[in-house]
Amino acid sequence: MFRIGLAGGIGSGKSRVSELFAARGIPVFDCDSQAKSLMSGNHSIRESLIEATGIDFYCGEYIDKERLSAFIFSSPDNAASVNGVIHPMVLECFDKWCEELEQEGVQVCAVESAILFESGLRSHIDFVVVVDAPDRLRIKRAMMRDGAARDSIIRRKNAQMSRKKMLSQADAVIDNSGDEVNLNKETGRVLEIIMSSVRQINNQ
Repeated sequence: MFRIGLAGGIGSGKSRVSELFAARGIPVFDCDSQAKSLMSGNHSIRESLIEATGIDFYCGEYIDKERLSAFIFSSPDNAASVNGVIHPMVLECFDKWCEELEQEGVQVCAVESAILFESGLRSHIDFVVVVDAPDRLRIKRAMMRDGAARDSIIRRKNAQMSRKKMLSQADAVIDNSGDEVNLNKETGRVLEIIMSSVRQINNQ
């Protein structure tokens, strides 16, 4: 199975590109949603997070997402301590998901992750697509989406891999600096590159 990785910084529009991939028949695994699902009411993960961070982020059976997010984005060490607990489990779920799809005859799938490179996911995929837009536009979009203050979004952006470094590791880039029509065209262009590669592999 050919695995596509969808990456991009905050406000880049990678979730929208995931929707466009799915609309074109490509199944997409959302790492963020999977991580939240694993953390909800899972006592083993709760205990591991407390051991790794010294903090109980739960209210009853459910994770306090705002508190956890504030902790993660306050320092790289904090993010690493949480990701070290969660992401090995997310990767295991992703690999199992891919195996099930392959058994159903699916040839191409995608995975969306905000920390594709940092989490170790890169070694599980064949082709990296980075969704990109200028910092100014990304900040504006994230502020509107989350109803958050500019300073808060900038802190989160700065806690992520730099735009320059992320782009340097991309196999293809989707430019999301324009409107929805442009994004559809860009997504189609990149998907055609990917499907051409898949066809070549299948013909070897």
